[in-house]
Parts: sequence; C-alpha cells; structure tokens
Amino acid sequence: MSTILSNNNNNNNSSKLLTREEVLALARNEYARQLSNYTKAQLLKNKQHETQ
Repeated sequence: MSTILSNNNNNNNSSKLLTREEVLALARNEYARQLSNYTKAQLLKNKQHETQ
C-alpha cells in the first residue's frame, strides 16, 4: 500500500508515492519536532515563572 503526498508548496502538481515506512518516518520526525517545540516552551515558561 502506498500513500500519495502532494507537494502543495509548488504549483507544479508534483506528487510522490510514499511507502508505509516513509510515512511513519515522516510522522516520527514531525512528532519529535512538535515535542521539542513544546518542551522548549515549557522550559521558558518555567524559567519565567521562577524569576517572578
């Protein structure tokens, strides 16, 4: 089973078939990115709270 990922950043209607493993890898990377952003925000929030 393959997934079609459309590239919406370009106007050239290009698409690529992705394997299940590639989709899972993209999902893991996105999850890690979001978790990193959340963790940084929490650390900044706690740091600001401690200085008040």
